[in-house]
Amino acid sequence: VSIISDGGTVTLTGWYSYYAKDQKHEIVNAVIENFEEGASAEDATVSGVIQEADGSKLYRVTGMLHNFDSQYFTFDLTDETGTIYVLDVQNKDEWASKIKPFGTVTVTGKYSFYPRGQVHQLESVTIESFTDPQVVDATFYDVTNNGSTTTVYRITGTAATINEDGSFQMESGIYTGLYGMVVPTPSNYDSWSSKLKVGQQ
Repeated sequence: VSIISDGGTVTLTGWYSYYAKDQKHEIVNAVIENFEEGASAEDATVSGVIQEADGSKLYRVTGMLHNFDSQYFTFDLTDETGTIYVLDVQNKDEWASKIKPFGTVTVTGKYSFYPRGQVHQLESVTIESFTDPQVVDATFYDVTNNGSTTTVYRITGTAATINEDGSFQMESGIYTGLYGMVVPTPSNYDSWSSKLKVGQQ
């Protein structure tokens, strides 16, 4: 079993090389002389990570995965306290076929801040676990009065005021204290654009 693990400090000897094709600086013919394990990950919420903003710590965060970009393997992670952007996933090949939007993911990573876009993020990330999303059947009332931003809901209503970009208003049809709900352009709108019509459920 290897004693080398992420986040530790390694001492080695070797020759410097530059790989022009990938523009990488390298140490070749390396010999490891010593390794010290890094600090274990600290369990945290998204808001806790952002408030502490300590780039030297390794955080463990659990939340809902969404806005997944399969090309770059980046995503947003949202828990009850906020949202953080996740990038630079070290074990993405292991999880590429398992990740689905709106599932629950646990990751470890280090905090960084991208000032140009004012983005809080986790980088040098390792995915520890992933659970497929669970869909909860609900009414308009359930969602608007007891809804959670980390739960995936299935609701039924009447499509109304469909816009050119595919966004639309969905109405409950039955008075429940809410006349309608705005639905931004669905991710699979192209598959339903010819079928979605005003007045249909």
